[in-house]
Amino acid sequence: MVSTVMRLIKKTNIVILVSYVISLFIFSTSYYAGYSMNTHYIQDETSYNVMDIFINNTIISIVMFLGVFSLGLINLGLAVINGFNVGSLMQFVTKNMDYSEIMWNIVPHGIFEIPSIIISTSIGFIPAILLIQKAHRKHKINYMSYVKYIGVLFLVVLLLNIIAAIVEVNVTMNS
Repeated sequence: MVSTVMRLIKKTNIVILVSYVISLFIFSTSYYAGYSMNTHYIQDETSYNVMDIFINNTIISIVMFLGVFSLGLINLGLAVINGFNVGSLMQFVTKNMDYSEIMWNIVPHGIFEIPSIIISTSIGFIPAILLIQKAHRKHKINYMSYVKYIGVLFLVVLLLNIIAAIVEVNVTMNS
């Protein structure tokens, strides 16, 4: 599996790299905007189980994956919203929690959830980047390698989502 992923990365590297850079830029800019705003974050006291969180995160990931049909426009909007929300939450958290609380309440599941968001976001930009690449190249693009790569990334995102949900319920919500 790892060797298959590495071969796919080598074949699709520039398109994937550009899609990740776009996703990181949008998420980071939106995060900063959300963090900079003086928003009031409403604390949710609802208790969720692993399946609730996994299903919620996976639905968002699927919508992001379906963003390929909008050439990334859906992903652009969702990346802005997600980045802004995470930034607003972090502003609230840094004002209302000490460092150890942040480390126990945010970081454990965030290290899985944020990469899942960024990977899901980047997928939607691949068709637009391929169209631009096709307009500037003479040789044929192997679209099946991108389809395979997207399939592998979908499995990676599902794995990240389930780990994030498990950590969020068993570590974050219990601290």
